[in-house]
Amino acid sequence: LLGNVSNRNYDHETIREHTAIVFQKFDKSQRGYITVQDFISFCSKDPAIIQSIESLRTTV
Repeated sequence: LLGNVSNRNYDHETIREHTAIVFQKFDKSQRGYITVQDFISFCSKDPAIIQSIESLRTTV
């Protein structure tokens, strides 16, 4: 969701636009809110999110 770089300083408008884009991706039914099921459904189907979560796995 943050892309390749997360240490940049962005102005308020850029942040607002990015937030709106991400929100629209999660709110497929356009209800104006995101349920837990919406969140889980989107995350379990998005390759970038899956890869990001997989990278957190560690083996001991």
